[in-house]
Amino acid sequence: MRLPLLYSITWPHRVPMDYERLDLAKVKTLTFSEPDMVKYPCIRLAYEAGEWMVIN
Repeated sequence: MRLPLLYSITWPHRVPMDYERLDLAKVKTLTFSEPDMVKYPCIRLAYEAGEWMVIN
């Protein structure tokens, strides 16, 4: 998220990034968990909106 924020703050200019880029080959393992539908109610709305794309 750093890069989009940097671009939005410095637009229309680009400034150099002073942090290391993410290398997924070095990470090796990513862990995902179920989203908390109570804490983030819009996720349920996104799932419902996306159902029609699967059917279509």
